[in-house]
Amino acid sequence: GLTPIDDETLHACAQHKEGLKALSAERVTREVSKLLSAANLLPSILMMRACGVLFAVLPEATQLSALNDLIALEEKLPLPRDWRRRLTALLGNTDARALAARLRLSNHDADFLRTLLADHPVLDASMALSALDLALYRQGRDIVLNRCLVAAARAPSPHWRTILTRAAAWSPRAMPIRGDDLLSLGHQPGPAIGAALQAAEELWVTGGFSATREELIARALQAIRQA
Repeated sequence: GLTPIDDETLHACAQHKEGLKALSAERVTREVSKLLSAANLLPSILMMRACGVLFAVLPEATQLSALNDLIALEEKLPLPRDWRRRLTALLGNTDARALAARLRLSNHDADFLRTLLADHPVLDASMALSALDLALYRQGRDIVLNRCLVAAARAPSPHWRTILTRAAAWSPRAMPIRGDDLLSLGHQPGPAIGAALQAAEELWVTGGFSATREELIARALQAIRQA
């Protein structure tokens, strides 16, 4: 994206694009990660698509408008560039496991890609803020924010502004009771304790993290009695 590519070079790229298939997966991934980390990558991506190079290395890369919208969102928030997030937006819906294997991604990058392409929990512009808080609480800020960014890029809506702002500002809030608190009251370890903690956690999240320790214990004990 620094200087225009002359017609002769672009023609050579198109003419020899099939040779890219001889490159190792690791080399392709290194180059793709550097390209998608660039500040001004769209002109290069558009030229790669025009001459067939993009399809030769990433046939799944069809969502250029989503990539464009994602970059705009990154600049507004602002957020550091992440090539894996940009790759997810560019791919659209695809088999993350197969793609990770083909590109020979590291376990860390493969897990991140699969998480961003997951369909649960559902994150969309119409979601309630309590549902967003629950996802943030259980999955963490980085995963949820990145998933929301990709979803917003794929399906733009003015409602995303509130969701993205809330997700970006999120900080972990630990629930003030644990299983040991219920065991100390004489209850035995087992599935009932886990279900009780889930009931307390739901109260903790849906109540805006304002429930007291006593209220959470009371909710947990109620769940045990109802089990």
